[in-house]
Parts: sequence; structure tokens; C-alpha cells
Amino acid sequence: MGIDGIMFRIGGNRDPIAGSKLNTSPADAGVSFSLNLITGGAKKIENKTTVEARHWLECGTQLPGSATYDHVWPGKTKTLVVDDTGSMQNEIDAIKIAIESSLTEESTLNYDREFAYSLLTFKDNVTTRSPISTDVSPLLAALNAITPSGGGECPESSGEALLTALDQLEADEDRAGSILLVTDASPTNDLRSQIKQKANALNIPITVLLTGDCAATSTSIGVMSINGASDPNLVQNAVSAQDFFSDIAESTGGVYKYSPNGTVDDYVAFIGDRFEADSIDSQDLPVGITTIKGAAGSSNLYEIAVPENVNQLRIREWASGGQVAIYLSREQIPTALGSDWAASANGTTSPKSIGVSHPVAGTYYLKVQGITDYANKALQVDFGP
Repeated sequence: MGIDGIMFRIGGNRDPIAGSKLNTSPADAGVSFSLNLITGGAKKIENKTTVEARHWLECGTQLPGSATYDHVWPGKTKTLVVDDTGSMQNEIDAIKIAIESSLTEESTLNYDREFAYSLLTFKDNVTTRSPISTDVSPLLAALNAITPSGGGECPESSGEALLTALDQLEADEDRAGSILLVTDASPTNDLRSQIKQKANALNIPITVLLTGDCAATSTSIGVMSINGASDPNLVQNAVSAQDFFSDIAESTGGVYKYSPNGTVDDYVAFIGDRFEADSIDSQDLPVGITTIKGAAGSSNLYEIAVPENVNQLRIREWASGGQVAIYLSREQIPTALGSDWAASANGTTSPKSIGVSHPVAGTYYLKVQGITDYANKALQVDFGP
């Protein structure tokens, strides 16, 4: 939803003696309008609206300066749901590193929407450690206060934690939402039907990093000894964590990763990628030329579907109108600190290009980051011979 073609102009003049002066006072410079929203408010994708504000300076027939700013409604709440039992030390260490790094990077970039954050943890019960807030300080304090402990029996209340998170996001009427869950255990109760129904009704994707499984049919029964479970029947009767969480993630539009033997670095990479991905709405980038624009410090994320038997993936940006850096990765979100391919050219050189010979088929993510404000820039994708 958007509003096209409405322009408001505030006149001004420069007096060599009295100095510059607006013809309209700031009190008269406000612009207001309303949007008609369909039922569902911030949780309905159809209600997403971008408001573009253009600022320019004219001197006679000259245009010495201009800038464009976008703001997207609604904002988004990013909720972390974390198993804090005693076997989760590596995963929790990774969460702390990844989230702190992502928030630091987020604070330096010019995103076009407002973000809020929340944190829930679970063992056999659910605890809200940091309620929804646009202030990152409570989230970071709550994360740093987590000490993994307890969890004597392997199944944990992850299903109940997801439903609690969804209830809180539903009550947050002015923001869209997403959930990132990290656990090494099966759910105590199979609540997948309720979770999927509610998440899909609210358009909330649930991404899961799973590092263990209590089910006897899994290859990770060793988790039971880590968590200290003594009843062998508990293993036999446990819900398969792999089935449960892969179903939820895939059914809600999230991402599922099973990594029972991962390192802290592995977990940091995945959590950081997914947390950052929730900050940017990706767009499909077709073969051919697309005109792009953005502000200095902004990031735009594109998805490129690469089919089988492609000899060359070629990406190129050119044309006047500002400078960008481009970063490309396969099956994960690239960053300025980590990507499979990059063309940053130390900031100022244009055009920039990336070429990948014999790319493996799959989804490639291209991030375009504004070094300066840019507009009317051409971004070309083709599969060369």
C-alpha cells in the first residue's frame, strides 16, 4: 500500500543581509495523511506502507542538493526464544556474541523501519526475560544475565514458549514480528498445530537452530546423558525434535538448521545471519537490469534464484548517482564482515561487479549497501555463457 504523486513544497529565500529564511514557518510545514488498513493491522503484509520524503535545495534553475528518505510501516519486533538448560552453554555463548555484534552493526546502518526486541527463555517453564522494547539495553542485559542450568529431563517447554511469544507479538499491534528459537531438546508437548495456525495467522516466521534431539530414533541420543535424563522410556516416547521444528519452520516461512555437532563459530554465523535477515525485507532480483536507489548506510537485500547448469553468474552495478558496495553469498545473508564474494572497492570506485564461475544451483543473497545516497543506479544480473 502506498501513496503516489503527492508533493508538498515549502518556499524559501536567501537575504544577503538578514540571512536565509523560510517563507513558511515550521509550524506550518507539517504534512499529515491517513491510511486505510485491512483487518489485521501490522501483521498483514498488504498493509505494509513505504513513505518517501524528498528534500531538495534549488537556486534559480540550479539544483545544488537533494536527498531521499524512506520510512516503512509497520516496524518489526524480533523475538528470541532460548533454551537455557545446562547443556546449552555453547549455544548461549554464540547467541550473546551474535546478537551483540548484530545490534552494534544495526546501530550504524540506516534502516528504513523501527525495530523492537524481546527475549524469552525456557526449561520446564517459560520466562519472559526482556519484554518487547525498542531499547536494546534491556535485551543485552537480559542476555548477559543468562547462566545455563537445570533441565534434568530432556524434553523442554519449547512449544509453550513459542505460543507465549506469539501471544506477546499478537498484542504488539503496531509491529510485524519474527521469532528465532534455539534449543537442543525435543518439545515436552507436540503443539505444532496450534503454533503453525497462530504463526501463519499473524504472518510471523519462526526460524529454528536445533542442536540436539531427545527422540530414540534420532542420531543424537547422546544429548540425554548431557541433560542428565535417567528414564529410558522418556527417550523412547519423546517427540522428534527434528520433525517438530523442521515442520514449524518450513510451514511458517522461517529457516530450519539442524547442527548437533556445531561449534560456537558455526552457531554465531547462523544466528547473526538470521537476526540481520530479519532487519531487511529481501526482494526477488530477476535476470536483466533493475533500477535501484537508497540512502547512505542503508542496506537492500535481493534474492537470486540460480538454476542448474549455469556456467557463469554475473552481477554488475553502474550508472551515476552515488556509490554502493555489493556483497554476495549462497544460502546465507552476506555482511560487510563476511560474504562469499564482495565488491566494495574501498568505497568510491564505480562500476562494481562480481562473477561466479559454475555456480552451484540455489538461492544467492545479494546485499547492496549505500556508501553515499544513490539513485537511478543500474543493477544487472545475467547467466553468462
